[in-house]
Amino acid sequence: MIESGAALHSPNPAFDLATAERLLYSEWGIEGTVSELVSTQDQNFRVRARDGRQYVFKVSNASATTADLEAQDVAMRHVAARPSGFDAPVPVAARDGRNLVSHEGHLLRLVTWLDGTPLADLGYLPPLTLTEQGRLAARCCQ
Repeated sequence: MIESGAALHSPNPAFDLATAERLLYSEWGIEGTVSELVSTQDQNFRVRARDGRQYVFKVSNASATTADLEAQDVAMRHVAARPSGFDAPVPVAARDGRNLVSHEGHLLRLVTWLDGTPLADLGYLPPLTLTEQGRLAARCCQ
């Protein structure tokens, strides 16, 4: 498990777009273009595959452990499988069947893309948005 505050003291990964595209192809067999998304501790890329599908390519902070990310994957699958009335991203296995791939001290993974506006793009989050986010989190825990 990530030590308290460890991610805050570990710099964000800094993969360039070409490296992200190369890793997507070599590990997942996906050709497409990537653009960087905002992240506070990891590095995330929006992937637009040539076949039209979209994903999020996640490069985890070096302080993240395999157990941390496996727990997140289990939670995503659990939420996605429940009849909750909303979609959840799910992990996408690499060519060799693994959900986590190690590269240069970082764990990589791919998850499905969900349409919508990332909260980071909104700037100010009005009280109603925060209230709805809390309701959504509560529904995930039911």
